[in-house]
Amino acid sequence: EIAPFSGLPLYRVRSGTRALAEAGLAEEKEGKYHLT
Repeated sequence: EIAPFSGLPLYRVRSGTRALAEAGLAEEKEGKYHLT
C-alpha cells in the first residue's frame, strides 16, 4: 500500500520494511506491518 505513495520501487519498500522489522521497530500482523 505504501509503494505508490512513496515513489519508490516495491523492492525498496519491502527491503526497508524488513529492516524495520529486524530492528524491532515494526511487526507483522496478518500480512501487514505496524510500527511498534
